Amino acid sequence: MVSQMVRAATILTVFIFTGLSTTGCASYFKRKECEKTNWYQHGHDVAMAGKRLDADDHVKQCTKVEAKVAWTDMDTGFKAGMGKYCTGDNVFAVGKAGKPFSYDMCDGESEKKMRARYVEGNRIFCTPANGYRFGSTGGIYLDVCPNDSEEAWMTEYRRGRKIWLKAVIDEKEREVTRLDGEVRRLELQRQALTFQQSTLAHNTTTRRERVFDPMTNTYKEVVTQTPDEQARMRSQQLSNDISSVNYQIQRTRGQQETLGTELSKMRTEMAGL
Repeated sequence: MVSQMVRAATILTVFIFTGLSTTGCASYFKRKECEKTNWYQHGHDVAMAGKRLDADDHVKQCTKVEAKVAWTDMDTGFKAGMGKYCTGDNVFAVGKAGKPFSYDMCDGESEKKMRARYVEGNRIFCTPANGYRFGSTGGIYLDVCPNDSEEAWMTEYRRGRKIWLKAVIDEKEREVTRLDGEVRRLELQRQALTFQQSTLAHNTTTRRERVFDPMTNTYKEVVTQTPDEQARMRSQQLSNDISSVNYQIQRTRGQQETLGTELSKMRTEMAGL
């Protein structure tokens, strides 16, 4: 009964440690990722995407994990990017790329002139031949084509999109199969480590000593069993190894869940095209 209680307590400790490790590791790696950010370039890129800094997910995530953000550099980069974003050449390029343009980013600029440049680029994007190319390379249509050209464009876009979806679905299904094998390998590794640890519980050192018994006024020999120190240290190392494997299993299953969600969405989209 006692051994069962100890075993249950050990398992519970491993699960708690693994959960804390998972959360801590995620925050640690996110902070490391944030520390590598070129904040001037990031601010520039956010502006060139037609977004505001307060709506940027990367900034929000880095702030959440208490990473150091170079706000001044990022603001300087954002202002530089915003200056480029509002140029006529860029407005044309955004229209040609099939992206919507954020006119509210361009204070003081002539919206009429910008819209004219956007339409020029948009006409190039909204041709049927480009619809097929855009769909077959994984592009996401953002409802930017005018009504008089959208139907013909969408016909070719759907044809190309089906080809792209089929290829990506096949690739993701192969990855799911690979991850299944990885989980099985890790579970066998955990099983082997757990077995090794269980065998160490019987490794003890026998100690014999003479102890005076005042009740009988005699000495008697007392035998005690104490855990072997090397076995204890090895058991602790195995606990760490098991926790590491548990984390890898959890992370791999998380990847499988993400892939499963993505596959479900893609299959639904494929059926609707």
